[in-house]
Amino acid sequence: MKVAVITGASQGIGNAIAKKFSENGYRVFNLSRTPAEGIESIKTDVSDRENVFDSISEVVKRAGRIDVLVNNALPLFKGIDACS
Repeated sequence: MKVAVITGASQGIGNAIAKKFSENGYRVFNLSRTPAEGIESIKTDVSDRENVFDSISEVVKRAGRIDVLVNNALPLFKGIDACS
């Protein structure tokens, strides 16, 4: 089974993306501050680099791999110009 990781999949566009991957046979992980209903969630603060690395390591520990990464969450409080 392929594995998709989606940041900010607890609502809105990220949740719609997660559901579509799930419908297509992917095991989906949500990396977000808020859990997503029906999707494996790992509490993650995307503005904290070490927290993101820890969360990715947890996905690999649980699923053994990552095939797709969708960076949907953006720490907007920093401003889009400050995000890479």
